Amino acid sequence: MGSDTSACHIPTCEDISQLDVVGNTFVLLSQSNLSKSQVSFVLVVEKETVFSALREIQFSRSSVHGHNIILTGKGYPDIATRDLLNHLANVIPENVPFIGLVDSDPHGLRIFLTYKFGSENMQQEKLQMACPRLKLMGLRNAEFDLLCIPPNQALSITKKEKTICKKMIQRLDLMDRSAFGVKELKDEIKQMVTYDRKFEIEALYSAPTPNGETVFSGQVLGEYIDSKLTIWLKQQAILDEAGFEDMSSILSYCEHFENYTSNSATDSTLVDNFLVLSNSQDEDDFILEQ
Repeated sequence: MGSDTSACHIPTCEDISQLDVVGNTFVLLSQSNLSKSQVSFVLVVEKETVFSALREIQFSRSSVHGHNIILTGKGYPDIATRDLLNHLANVIPENVPFIGLVDSDPHGLRIFLTYKFGSENMQQEKLQMACPRLKLMGLRNAEFDLLCIPPNQALSITKKEKTICKKMIQRLDLMDRSAFGVKELKDEIKQMVTYDRKFEIEALYSAPTPNGETVFSGQVLGEYIDSKLTIWLKQQAILDEAGFEDMSSILSYCEHFENYTSNSATDSTLVDNFLVLSNSQDEDDFILEQ
């Protein structure tokens, strides 16, 4: 966190009396009067290099979606970073998205899980140090080909990393599968192992030059975030209109419908009102059709 052009270390929430966001000062530990027009989204990034690239283009102000808050723990987040994210989630309106951007590798997903569900080693404090509303934006393993990332940017998953993946799935298996994002994360981990492929965020905005040097473009990264968020907001609007919280609740409804139709006569009313999931080649997620 910090200003548009500089970052600052995160103190503990006990030492923060108020925050200034886009000229609006609010008390951290009380319900904020900030609206979605003032803070469009909160972005959590895995590492400082990505944070710096976004800061250089002043992404907190230049995003097409409006002003936003960018937060990083520079790898595995410490208590102060997770505590602040938790408090932000408690005081910022529910309609403001909290999104995470991490490497498409086992460590990136493990870091995301730490932000979202808390540390595995601090079970007694995980509710105070977690952000359940955080959604995984990317990188998604399936995006590697879609984004035309050079093959040399990908590596195989090591034996140790496969063990990390197994432990993450075991942890998610112990959670309520209808909880926000649980099934989505399990599917992402399984896909990574199946493809035996990992790559870093920098692959998005790194390109080799004739002399072999690497050029970084935060603008490409910003465009990726904006386009992904546009897709997600459109999908969420459809879900809200249909009365579903997220894709997990849609899939849960589908399972209920499947069990219902396999054990009883088909209800024509239910079928007429059923929502169909289809996959658009232009977008990397499901869309809904009435």
